Amino acid sequence: ITLDPTVSKFFLNHGNTLRKLEKFDAALESYTNALKLSPTDTTSLIARGNIVREIGQYENALSDFKNALNFEPESSKAHTFIGNAYSELGDYKKAIEHHKIALKIDHEYGDAHHNLAHVLLGKNDFCNGW
Repeated sequence: ITLDPTVSKFFLNHGNTLRKLEKFDAALESYTNALKLSPTDTTSLIARGNIVREIGQYENALSDFKNALNFEPESSKAHTFIGNAYSELGDYKKAIEHHKIALKIDHEYGDAHHNLAHVLLGKNDFCNGW
């Protein structure tokens, strides 16, 4: 098997491996390279958004997640990750809104249920958080 570094999936998979090894700077570079080759790839946008979110760059993460929605408006994952970033920024109203949009798109998406409950419980909204 040969790997073709001109294929964006090569960089996406390489970034995923680096992320698991907690080499976040290198993973970020790899995801950015994937996006240079395929700027509309929502999987790479979401992956890069998650890396920058993990290193505390929440506004940059929001930018990538929202950009993913430009190419895939019905992405429950993008909405969930937008909700997570807003939650980390302390904007719980927008966090709840995006988690609910994710659930409207895919009512069985477990991460959206979990993250919505987490935000609601964090706001002491026990009636809706359970």
